[in-house]
Amino acid sequence: MSDVVKIEISQDLVKPVIEKKIQLALIEALDGKDAFIEQIAAQAIRQKVNFEGKITKDSYYDKHDMIETCLRIAVRDAVLKAVEVYIDQNRNKIEKAVRNTIEKHPSRLVKAIVDAAAKSLKSWNAADIDINFKTEEK
Repeated sequence: MSDVVKIEISQDLVKPVIEKKIQLALIEALDGKDAFIEQIAAQAIRQKVNFEGKITKDSYYDKHDMIETCLRIAVRDAVLKAVEVYIDQNRNKIEKAVRNTIEKHPSRLVKAIVDAAAKSLKSWNAADIDINFKTEEK
C-alpha cells in the first residue's frame, strides 16, 4: 500500500507568486541592457499613430510618428493655455472693444446676422455667420 499525500492549493494563491517570480527574472535579465531599452524607446517614438495619437486597427489613419503627434498636441495645448491667460488678463479691454465696435456699426451687425439667418434657412445643414468690421481711419 502506498502512502499518498494530496495537497490542494488554490490557483489564486499560486498565480501571483509565479507572476512575481517571472517579473523579477525579467527585470534581472534586462538590468544593464541599455541598448535594449534604447531600442524599445526608439520603437515607441516611431510608433505610427493617428492624428489624435492613438493606435487604430486601420493603418490608413496611423501615419504619424508618436513623437510628432505628442509634440503637436503639447504645443497646441501650450498655445491654448497662453491664449486663455491672455484673454483672462485682457477680458475687460476685449469686451469694451467689442461693445464699441458694435455701437459704431449696429446696422452692419444686424444685417450680417439677418443675412446669415436667411442663408442658413435656404440650406438646413449650413449655418455660418461671418461678421467683419472695417476700422475707419481718422
